[in-house]
Amino acid sequence: VRTNMVLFELRPNGIDAETLVARAEQEGVLLQDRSKYALRAATHYGIERADVERALNVISRALSST
Repeated sequence: VRTNMVLFELRPNGIDAETLVARAEQEGVLLQDRSKYALRAATHYGIERADVERALNVISRALSST
């Protein structure tokens, strides 16, 4: 099944979803927190592979700075 959404969960012993959402947003990556440790990311028309790779790098950096 192809979809434009990714649902993922964080480990409860690290950063929470609200903090990750805030850190990512500072770099222009929008995520939605669904619970304390669950998030949703979605792409839209016009988003290219390079955009997704950039978002992954932003999220990775945000998770590393705990």
